[in-house]
Amino acid sequence: MRRLVGSSVQEMTQEEFREYAALYKRVSVDIGTGDGKRLYRVAKANPDTLYIGIDPVKENMSDTARKLQKKPEKGGLKNLLLVIGAVEALPDELEGMADEVTVYFPWGSLLECVVKPVFGSMKQIYRIAKEEAAFTIVTTYQTSYEAGEIERRELPELSAQYFEADYKEDMKALGFLIDSVSELSAEDVKVIGTQWAKRLGTGRARRFYRVNGIIRKGLD
Repeated sequence: MRRLVGSSVQEMTQEEFREYAALYKRVSVDIGTGDGKRLYRVAKANPDTLYIGIDPVKENMSDTARKLQKKPEKGGLKNLLLVIGAVEALPDELEGMADEVTVYFPWGSLLECVVKPVFGSMKQIYRIAKEEAAFTIVTTYQTSYEAGEIERRELPELSAQYFEADYKEDMKALGFLIDSVSELSAEDVKVIGTQWAKRLGTGRARRFYRVNGIIRKGLD
C-alpha cells in the first residue's frame, strides 16, 4: 500500500497495516478523498477510528499529509492515513478491513463506478469491506452543468426514483443493500466540508443525493 507520509511515498505492508489498524476500534475508508481536509477534521474528532483517505493524485493530499506529521499540539494526527490509489484497484492490504466506506462528490471513473454502478469497481469496494460495513455515497450532476461528462460516460439522469428503482436492485446484486436515499439541501452539503461541497453548496442551484446502506457478504 503506497502511503503518503509528509512529502514522500512509503510502502506499508499488509502486516504493518494490520498491526496499525489493530490499535483502533474501527476502520473507515474514504475513496476519492481529494485534499483530505474533510477527513482530517473527522479523524481529529474521532480518535478511536482509523481513517484512510484514498486518491489517485498524491498532490491533492500533499498539504494534509505534511500536516499529519507535525507534533500533536500543532495538528499532527496518527489516526489518518493517506493512500495513493484508485477504485479500479484498491490496495490488497485493505481487504476485509473497512467498517465503513464513504464516497463524497466523486468525479470521472469513480463517479461512473458508483452511479451506474460498474461491476468491477464496485466489487473492489465490496472486497475491502467487513460483513455489514456501512456505506455512504453523496453525489450530484445535472445536464445543465455537466452535459459533456454525462454524455461521455453515458451517465443516468439522477433522481430519488432512479436510486430507489433499478439502481437499488443492481446494487443489491453486488452485495450493497440500500437503506435510505435522501435529497440534500445546499446547507446540508456545506456542512460536509469538502472543497467541492463548499463550491457546489454556494454555487448554482442543483440537486444532491445521499445513498446509505450496508454491504452484505455472501450475496454474490
